[in-house]
Amino acid sequence: IRQGTTTVMTLTLNTATEYATRLINILKSPPISVADLPPDVQLQPINEIEKGRSEVHFRTQSRPLRVSALGDTLSLDFPSRPPEARDGATAALALALGARPREVLASRDYLAVFETEDEVRALKPDMAKVAALDHMAVIATAPGGDCDFVSRFFVPSLGIPEDPVTGSAHCTLVPYWSKRLGKTRLFARQVSARGGELWCEDRGERVSIAGRCVRYLEGTIELPGA
Repeated sequence: IRQGTTTVMTLTLNTATEYATRLINILKSPPISVADLPPDVQLQPINEIEKGRSEVHFRTQSRPLRVSALGDTLSLDFPSRPPEARDGATAALALALGARPREVLASRDYLAVFETEDEVRALKPDMAKVAALDHMAVIATAPGGDCDFVSRFFVPSLGIPEDPVTGSAHCTLVPYWSKRLGKTRLFARQVSARGGELWCEDRGERVSIAGRCVRYLEGTIELPGA
């Protein structure tokens, strides 16, 4: 992305088809804030901040979005979205996910908490039942074997059966696990087929989510009048 003759950011796409499909699904949906984007559209396209810059700010329809360079990772700053207990939803979640969680909470999405990482990895949800639930998506999570926690994210209501790596889901995961584990810095794995690693921090009303990107495709977008 260029402002005048200055390049401020380069972009990457993991797969062109996958990313285009996600953008189409979002464009079909009602307007939502950047923190409410269901997949990792917020994280995926950002590959590197141009040398000499440590931070880039985006103006969105809802609020500013800040991207910061932290070592070899890029960090995004999101509002925290702590979940609240929803005991009455356990049966519906068990039916949709094909396994009964030990605990169910919710904020924007349902949060289904399991005992082990293996349970989360083994889930084979009925996507029609997941899409019929009264929340946008379902986050499945458990303690991790070599990380603080693992998760998977299912959002068939927006045409995405399972998202590979989801920044916005961690707005709920981070405050939950921070409170449960008694620590503010967390290392997470999203254990989808593709998978991903996230370095997170609970900052009270905000959540910091950092990760690495791999450059797949590079191009230039000219901004008229910039």
